[in-house]
Parts: sequence; structure tokens; C-alpha cells
Amino acid sequence: MKDSINLTKAELAIMQVLWQGQATASEGLSAKQINQSLADKHWQRTTLATMLTRLEEKGVVQRQKAASGNGYLYRALLDEEDYRQSAANELLDTLYHGSVGSLAASLVASRQLSEQDIAELRELFKL
Repeated sequence: MKDSINLTKAELAIMQVLWQGQATASEGLSAKQINQSLADKHWQRTTLATMLTRLEEKGVVQRQKAASGNGYLYRALLDEEDYRQSAANELLDTLYHGSVGSLAASLVASRQLSEQDIAELRELFKL
């Protein structure tokens, strides 16, 4: 992914529904299905429609007419792992001036690491 894509928390919530839903519905999800997955947000249909339009304008969501002819289906064009990598790199650059060591020190200082966390880090870094 070349350019950083900035997503709001609300947009990211929608993208997460699309990423999860595409594993089972390759043709995409309807706005109704997305809204049902985000029931805890209590969004109006118009709110969701506005956010889906913004995501489409950003080029991270594709909208196409449903095969039934009723409504539209939405699919994520942005790969979840690509977004995670981009967001992690942006966080690293913005808050830690690109220093992985500073990020790691901050995480260790602010969180209690479990034995599993330590084992995963050792495996990752081959320590």
C-alpha cells in the first residue's frame, strides 16, 4: 500500500465488518447486514450511508448493485493486513520518530506482559 489511508474509528468499524463478512459473503454485504453487525452503535441508516459513501470516495470500499436488483452490496477494496501495516508504520513514525525500540519500551512500560507475550516476542525476534 503506497499511500497512508486515514480512517476514523467509525469508518474502521465498518471496514472490520466488511473484512470479516467477506470471508463468508464474497459478493459483499448489504447496508442492512453491516448495520446489524454494528447494532451497538445505534446508527441511523442515513449515517451509515454517509460513511459508506465516504469510504467509497476514499477508494477503500466498492459498491455494486445487488444481483436481486434490490439495493447495493459493499466490499472492502483495502486489504486488512495492508491497512494494519500502514497504520502501524504511521503510528511508529508519528509518535516514536521511527524508533522501534522506543515503541517497544513504551509498550513494556505501560503494559504487564504475560509469559505468552514474552514467548511470542522472543519467537518474533528470535531471541
